[in-house]
Amino acid sequence: MLRLKTGTAGTFALKGRFEAVAKGVTQIHCPETLNFFGSPVRVNQRLGSKLEAGSAVSFNVTVSDQGYPLAYNAEPCDDQWLPTATQLTLATEATAWDAWKAKESGNGYSGYGGSSPASRTAVLIGRIKSFDSENYGFIESDLVSSACGCDAVTGEDL
Repeated sequence: MLRLKTGTAGTFALKGRFEAVAKGVTQIHCPETLNFFGSPVRVNQRLGSKLEAGSAVSFNVTVSDQGYPLAYNAEPCDDQWLPTATQLTLATEATAWDAWKAKESGNGYSGYGGSSPASRTAVLIGRIKSFDSENYGFIESDLVSSACGCDAVTGEDL
């Protein structure tokens, strides 16, 4: 499991080293993200222009449509800084509302037991398929897929 961001504004989930690979190409080397994604974290030019090559940085990640990790915020940090430990005992509830939103947007909703969207709640386990810098994404879950015929939609509370 890899934590991509924290739930508190202005805080960071990851730490790495900022690198300027080539003119205009920058990335963050982070062992955790490299192990999870198989590639360094890409940094856009606007964000990269605020960081110094070789410096330690704290950052959060989003995932591109192609599955690459992207830094969506980062700032220099002390070499001794460590991210706050993750609270893994908390569960997030997903409701049929996610599937209802998919139906309304025309993304393949096939029904969820004939009840109103907010009337059913379940704790689910899934895999993040995509998540963008606007805090919007999709989670693949066997249970949701079998019940609704689509992926769960997630928002900024992930």
